[in-house]
Amino acid sequence: MKRGNGYEKCTEKWMHVFVCAGCAAAMIFAGCSGQKPLSDRFVEETVKKTAEEIIEIVHEGDYEKIIEEYESAKLVTVLTEEDLRNAVQPVMEELGEPEKIEKTVVRGTENPETKEKYATAVSIVSYENGKAQYTITFNQAMKMEGFYIK
Repeated sequence: MKRGNGYEKCTEKWMHVFVCAGCAAAMIFAGCSGQKPLSDRFVEETVKKTAEEIIEIVHEGDYEKIIEEYESAKLVTVLTEEDLRNAVQPVMEELGEPEKIEKTVVRGTENPETKEKYATAVSIVSYENGKAQYTITFNQAMKMEGFYIK
């Protein structure tokens, strides 16, 4: 049975975007065992602040700004402004109005093949209809290499 509603199309695209972003993140973190300390190439407070800035911009719906100011060259090939908007907007509508960022934890990661260091911020955000977990990974230039919300 084929359904032709826009929700299925949006959900399908949303899943595609996050699968692609997830695959990119999985390649970055493949072979990593457990949580690693943050590399001295990062400042924990800067990683937290940048992740929280991105979350606030998501709440404002300014996906263009996220892509232009925060996205890395690698992620640009996978995640466009339209993809980000189509993936995140339905989630935001379901969650309702944002209340607060409850907690942000930063950890270090490393690509085992290239030995390139990354920082990942995991933020728990409360909304009127529930909570969401954002996982945002940054390269050493503090550009976003991965973005995931669940």
